[in-house]
Amino acid sequence: MDIALLTELDAVNFMLESIGSMPVASLDDSGVADVAIANFILKQTSREVQSEGWYFNSDTDIEYTPDIDGYITFGANILRVTPTYRGSWGSDICLRGQKLYDRRNKTFVFTQSLKLDTVTFLAWTDLPETARNYIALKASRRFAQKVLGADSVCTWTEADEKEARRVFEEYEGDTAKYNILMNNPGLRR
Repeated sequence: MDIALLTELDAVNFMLESIGSMPVASLDDSGVADVAIANFILKQTSREVQSEGWYFNSDTDIEYTPDIDGYITFGANILRVTPTYRGSWGSDICLRGQKLYDRRNKTFVFTQSLKLDTVTFLAWTDLPETARNYIALKASRRFAQKVLGADSVCTWTEADEKEARRVFEEYEGDTAKYNILMNNPGLRR
């Protein structure tokens, strides 16, 4: 038995199994319509879960400098941008499209660097195993509901999904080492 991390193909096959379909050998299996639907739901669910912002896909206190035209732009994989507590906290900014927007001054043009926190959409292979498992279970439930249309068919995965979320959140707590006093200078004083 080979031991390996959960692949996207494994996740899609798990989703297909949840509706009683046979597994496929490739995600490119265009002869099976359910494969395309499952793959789409898996990616959509991954994006949604990652949008919450976790330790593994968040970067903090990064300095961003405007380009020659004054824009601060981000790649399509950036899901969320917020001002850093220690840097640009007083800024009223948001992400519009792939550019940073100054809501206070109603402009995309910036004259100085800003310190920002970002949440990044990661490829499946860059996710920790606990995230992969949780996303696969959540996507499987959604897939079965969409394809079969019956909530009762999916109840067997609801408890599994909740347990996977618990394990995922436990992993998050262990790796991030959250501490209300250490992460909040005001409280620490």
